[in-house]
Amino acid sequence: MTRIAVPPQRIDPPPTPTPAILTSAARALGATAEGAAGGLALGGVVAGAAGIALAAAERPSFLAPPTLHGGDPAWLAGPLAGLWPALTSSLDSLRWDITLALLAMTACWLLAVATARRVGLVAVLVAATASIVLLTLSPPFSLTDTFNYLHYGRMQPLHGLNPYTALPIQAANDPTYVFTTWHHLTSPYGPLFTLYTEALARLPLATAYWVLRATVGLAALAVVALTGLLARRLGREPAPAVAFVALNPLVLVYGVGGAHNDVLFMLALLGGLLLTLRRRELLGGGAWAMAAAIKLSGALVVPVLLAGSTRRWRALIGLAIGGVVLLAMIGVGFGGHIPNDATQSKLVASLSLPNLLGIALGHGGDDATIRGELEVALVLCTAGLALWTWHTRDWPVAAAWAMALLVVALGWAMPWYVLWLLPFAALSRQGSPRAIAIVLTLYLLAIWVPATPPLLHHLGVFPGATPTGRANARFMHALLK
Repeated sequence: MTRIAVPPQRIDPPPTPTPAILTSAARALGATAEGAAGGLALGGVVAGAAGIALAAAERPSFLAPPTLHGGDPAWLAGPLAGLWPALTSSLDSLRWDITLALLAMTACWLLAVATARRVGLVAVLVAATASIVLLTLSPPFSLTDTFNYLHYGRMQPLHGLNPYTALPIQAANDPTYVFTTWHHLTSPYGPLFTLYTEALARLPLATAYWVLRATVGLAALAVVALTGLLARRLGREPAPAVAFVALNPLVLVYGVGGAHNDVLFMLALLGGLLLTLRRRELLGGGAWAMAAAIKLSGALVVPVLLAGSTRRWRALIGLAIGGVVLLAMIGVGFGGHIPNDATQSKLVASLSLPNLLGIALGHGGDDATIRGELEVALVLCTAGLALWTWHTRDWPVAAAWAMALLVVALGWAMPWYVLWLLPFAALSRQGSPRAIAIVLTLYLLAIWVPATPPLLHHLGVFPGATPTGRANARFMHALLK
């Protein structure tokens, strides 16, 4: 029998993955990890907002100072009251718990911005909406401004007192008075906002309080929406822009949680911007006048926005018409008297940058000299930014820097003031405005978290313990008493 030789079969080794396949797999893995990190970051912001809202509503504490002034917790604490009975009763522990929660929210905010493109706009909007709703339902965090607003608004309709000429203590029999702080300061708030609070005056106090909180919450949601619309209009990616503004912990916890009117004037500024970009400059200019009528801080950036408009003269006409309406409002509603921003601008927080600058320069803190020089510098810089914008049309960069300079120059810089520059920084093509917004967020967070005052006291650091610092403290206490 003849055997037929069969050649041995060749067994080839498995193909070696090509660099392209490896790169594709690495990208897929990286995208999955980025998406997971982004989801965790969004969840972290919402969890932090929920925890702080529940802690503030659980029992009277420094988290919501009006709860320490009396009143019925059934309406003051809101619908979240009593949902966290295991909350620590130790004051020191609560300070550190809230501080750590704010620090964690800040880390999650930065991560959420970095991963926003991957997680998508819808996820960012869901997280922002949930956080805003939770903090709208909480008691006021962590000052009494909500009731200062309401008290000034009740002075004229209920007591016949012009809030721009009369002192709040002259209406001490009003039920809002027990919750207020500025008893010897005539109103620094804009006439349009004051007219709105006057419209709430005849409502029951609890109803007026929650209507005001709901108004700020809805305005915050509108600011979120406008940021996304402006980003699309300018060819920017909307998800990172929205995350940069809406998930900032200072905006959420202090701005929305504190129900501050800064959210309302930012709504007017951004609404005016969108109108001008849609070639409705008359309405846009009018909206910018409204922003200044809500809070004077909104007026600083208007020259920059005006300089960046495509049809500047139409925007200027709209602004002028709005200004005329504003003057008529002041004349008819308040006898020609204007908000008392001059007195409020003299208030000094011991850890503010002007106060620290004054100490470094040997003035002992933020005195009249430091204040005057910073005001001149602010005006000159804003004028320079407006001229630069006139030639470049790059209003997001200039507006962000103008607002950042305003925050830096204020001796009484509050944590939620970072909102003034966040939308402009988010819409900028340059990275420097976003960098300064992050730096200011970290700085304001560091000086306003609950653990900072006792920690500085423990370390023996007393920036207000100078002759200038004591004079500033006496001035502030004279307004509070």
